[in-house]
Amino acid sequence: MPNRSIVGVADLVYSSISTPIHLCFGDPDSSPATAVWEDLHVRDKLKTSCFELNVDLGKGLGRKIFDWKRTHHVEGVGAVKNKFDYFHLKMIERQSQKVVARFVHCPKMGYKRGVFEMEKYEGGENWDGIVVLSGMAVTEYLRKVSGWAF
Repeated sequence: MPNRSIVGVADLVYSSISTPIHLCFGDPDSSPATAVWEDLHVRDKLKTSCFELNVDLGKGLGRKIFDWKRTHHVEGVGAVKNKFDYFHLKMIERQSQKVVARFVHCPKMGYKRGVFEMEKYEGGENWDGIVVLSGMAVTEYLRKVSGWAF
């Protein structure tokens, strides 16, 4: 079996919207513990349309706050599909209000979940992992609370 490294773990709790999603960047079972735990909070509890990630980017970049928000503004997707597909997401850096990443959902059953699109952004050496892990956690959370089991 090839040696595989763990990018991270998402601990999702569906029993309460006020309970944050716990994200672990790295292997939580590593020795010595090099994994970093952060929380992803649901900001708009009524519609579950905004998720807040306050994360330490490391190496002089410090802590930054990002929001994952639902969006209907997706290029390359028809207007009707955009309007009815509420799994499209955008990640915004709160301070600058700049879109730093997107998740374009693919609604076809049995097909891939979607595609991550990343803008140029200096988020440190683990930036790709932060975007993918937090984005997939939000996508899975939305899918489950919406009643989708695909």
